[in-house]
Amino acid sequence: MFNNDRTTTQELLKKAGFLQGVFDAMPASVFVVDSDIRIFNVNTAATRMFDMDRDAFISKKGGEALHCVNALSAAGGCGKSAHCSDCIIRNSVRQASQGLNVFRIPTAMRAQKHGQIEEEQFMITASAISYDKESFIILTLEDVTELKKTQKELEQTANKLNIITSVLGEGVYVLDAGGALTFMNPEAERLLGWTEKELLGKNIHEVIHFQRADGTPLPASECPVFKSISSNACYRVAEDVFTRKDGELVPIALVSTPICDDGKVKGSVAAFHDISERKRVQEALKNANLLLERQATTDILTGVFNRLKFNDLLDAELQRAVRQGLPLSVIMFDIDHFKRINDTFGHHAGDSVLKELTCIVRDTLRKYDSLARWGGEEFVVLSPGNTLENTRLLAERIRHNIEKHSFAGMGVVTSSFGVSAFAEGDDADALLQRVDGALYKAKNSGRNRVEAAFCPAE
Repeated sequence: MFNNDRTTTQELLKKAGFLQGVFDAMPASVFVVDSDIRIFNVNTAATRMFDMDRDAFISKKGGEALHCVNALSAAGGCGKSAHCSDCIIRNSVRQASQGLNVFRIPTAMRAQKHGQIEEEQFMITASAISYDKESFIILTLEDVTELKKTQKELEQTANKLNIITSVLGEGVYVLDAGGALTFMNPEAERLLGWTEKELLGKNIHEVIHFQRADGTPLPASECPVFKSISSNACYRVAEDVFTRKDGELVPIALVSTPICDDGKVKGSVAAFHDISERKRVQEALKNANLLLERQATTDILTGVFNRLKFNDLLDAELQRAVRQGLPLSVIMFDIDHFKRINDTFGHHAGDSVLKELTCIVRDTLRKYDSLARWGGEEFVVLSPGNTLENTRLLAERIRHNIEKHSFAGMGVVTSSFGVSAFAEGDDADALLQRVDGALYKAKNSGRNRVEAAFCPAE
């Protein structure tokens, strides 16, 4: 009998020691209190947190043991201050005594620690237990001061970033690893016509970046924002398009950067801006340059090349003829008695003849041939790859088409033609002198005819 009692006692002591070990191993501060917040036991974490021995806690009231500012200032201690009715611990214990399980979000408590009054943040839980016909409250205080401080710092950082991104001239949006939108700044909302609320959680590629400028589909695998997620690389795109909420395409320039945490890609952030104005300026500049080039190379009255452009074309074709051994011919012609047309019908009528005549010639030439106004009523044709005989026949067709055309207000107009071909050793001057001589011969031989100047070797 004695041995059995001793065994039972040892087992109970062993069990009690185990439970106390578990109690002390808990990281949060745990207090065993009654309904009046008198402390019966605490764990090791509580002694460390409040720098008191376990025995010093016993029989103290909660506010006194926790060095509550209200308890320290009140006559009679914990529970006697006018502010005690607002005490979060007292109210938690009261609710637990009523059979409620209490769990409170991080709560600020003002306490005296190390001789100074500090505001600490605690996560408080309270629940009732019964032991040996007595009721107790298990009160747990988890110090989350540093956690709350970190959260506050993160919130402040987030607020700063929100302020910064809200005043940026760039649209900014953030995606998670799956491509769903998690953030969009006001400028992005303005440019895209969508609000952040409308797009949160949606696959942004399928909403704004699903097509190219020509309307063809753009796969997500080719989207720079998605590629920055899949390849963990930064992408810059000088020109792309997004689709606005109203369906309009907006030209943009884009930079996409992956967001990483511990070496893993968690998403991407994209910054973009509207390049519509830049494209308008570029287009205007392009058109201005084209106009300048046209003015520098084109005869304003007739719309054909001018003498300067013809000389450039002739030099280039001469080099090609020498390099590749290809034939090259030139036609030179002018309008017969053009001065008489001007004197009789006026210069306006003369200008009309020049314009009508160039249209006839253009319609007769091959697509490889180039027509230029040489000066006054004189024109030249550069005919690459054409032999002298074929070019003579071409000149004859032009002459015939001009002669059969009825010019408005004056009837028949004729022209005289000279033709020559490139010969070995020729430069531009030699070829032009030869074709000019052929034209002179045509005019002196009765006009309205074609004369060919054969190469010296012929």
